[in-house]
Amino acid sequence: MRTPPCEVSWMPPGFMSASRRRIPWPARAARKPLSMPVASLSAAARPSTSALPRSPTSSFTAPALSSVPNAPSQRRIGANDVPLALESMLALTARELIRFARQPSRIIASVGTAALFWLFFASGLARSIVLPSAGAAARAPSFAAFLLPGAITVIVVFGTIFASISLIQDRHEGFLQSALVSPAPTLSIVLSKILGGVLITSGEAIVLMLGAPIVGLAPGPQGFFLALLAIVLTAAAVIGLGLALAWRINSVAGFHGVMNLLLLPMWLLSGSFFPVEGAAGWLAAVVRVNPLYWSNRLIAGALGSRETPGLLAWAIVGSAALGSFALAMMVMSDRRLRGGSGTGGGSA
Repeated sequence: MRTPPCEVSWMPPGFMSASRRRIPWPARAARKPLSMPVASLSAAARPSTSALPRSPTSSFTAPALSSVPNAPSQRRIGANDVPLALESMLALTARELIRFARQPSRIIASVGTAALFWLFFASGLARSIVLPSAGAAARAPSFAAFLLPGAITVIVVFGTIFASISLIQDRHEGFLQSALVSPAPTLSIVLSKILGGVLITSGEAIVLMLGAPIVGLAPGPQGFFLALLAIVLTAAAVIGLGLALAWRINSVAGFHGVMNLLLLPMWLLSGSFFPVEGAAGWLAAVVRVNPLYWSNRLIAGALGSRETPGLLAWAIVGSAALGSFALAMMVMSDRRLRGGSGTGGGSA
């Protein structure tokens, strides 16, 4: 019977390459394992374990990723990391666009839902809601024209949901963990999600804006640019909010519930479904602190669906409000990711 080989715990460098043989089994008892005492190591070569956390059930426990300095989840962008951050952001953004191109159902779901909402509500509630006019001689806009900015806002809401769900899917598939341990800064991961969602949402909103002449709206180049600016800022802000929540939620079903609880009231209270002038005092105050209200008012004034005196002032104030909200959501998402919540998530 052939004797099984035994493993050698230590051998000189190049020993196996020179001899190409293994020690037979009976030689294990006669062989004494070679070991180097720890005391012979110098203080510089000896690993220091005093700063590492200890576990009561084991002699050594690896430190958590979020507690290690310069760990991937704690990485910040330095002066030398800008080219790498831009390259990583563009590569991840291209991945989001390719994923969107391979899922045509997302286009149908986003644009189709907004178009059906616009058609059915404009046809069913046209004679039930009286819109205020700017003056006695001015003609009130049609309810279909009044609802167009709200339909565009629906596209932004659906774009937020899809962009945030893609983050949860990346976590389940292991792609997010791979991106976190890569040299790419965490901010580039957040920006790629926001930029990809903004590009997709803006393209879908432009498709719906092409229907403005159907309801008698004829925005010029300036109005089209202001409307597109409001859409971009709104998408960046709301997608950042969705990502900040998606870092903590580990279930697609749970995320849908949270988004319905948060984004649906924000959309209903954005002034896109009913005129704010006829609402109760407390409700009008709640509407005016809603970021989507500024977006809806800016889009409506840019497209000409509502009389907006001082459109330039509205554009400045609305853009500043939406830009500040988008920046705050982006910073919150980056801190959530660097805090280690991007790889785990809750059980919601």
